Amino acid sequence: MKSRITIEVDFNNGNQPVLQILKSDNSDDVRDKLLSHFTEQLGGSSWCQIKWDENQPPTDFQRIFIAPIKESQLKEQAEIMMEQYLLNQKSTV
Repeated sequence: MKSRITIEVDFNNGNQPVLQILKSDNSDDVRDKLLSHFTEQLGGSSWCQIKWDENQPPTDFQRIFIAPIKESQLKEQAEIMMEQYLLNQKSTV
């Protein structure tokens, strides 16, 4: 296996989480192919949706789903975000 994926915390930039991927396309290892498939699913999108698994019972184990937001979905997602923003503003007043 030549590919690597890590999640790190960038302490120099406000403790921002960073998903770091070192991908090797020149391997027959199934793990390398899985990581390649993961990056292909994101499709080079600059916009992603991150969701916590709401169907999971409360435990120490947590699942987070990452999905690209395609260009055709941007308007819909922006409207959802604006609705949430307005709800948040009402609750702080």
